[in-house]
Amino acid sequence: MSYDSCVNAAIIEMQLRGYSPKTIDSYSNNLNRFLLFIDKPVDDLTTEDVRSFLLSLIKKKLSTSYINSAYFVCQLFFKSVLK
Repeated sequence: MSYDSCVNAAIIEMQLRGYSPKTIDSYSNNLNRFLLFIDKPVDDLTTEDVRSFLLSLIKKKLSTSYINSAYFVCQLFFKSVLK
């Protein structure tokens, strides 16, 4: 599964859940950042990759709301897209 198809699948899932367009845009951007940060095949992604990504955001001293947004989209991605 390519990164683009993963992001598209996540966008569809968010649309089905009734997320606002602004939230979908924010979450899909965060998902893209996560996938580019990890830079490995989707099938090889682990929860440790998510932890590493979130820790990198914390070290950059980004806002709590930004980090929470990244966390929630990773959670949605792993549970609903990758299953």
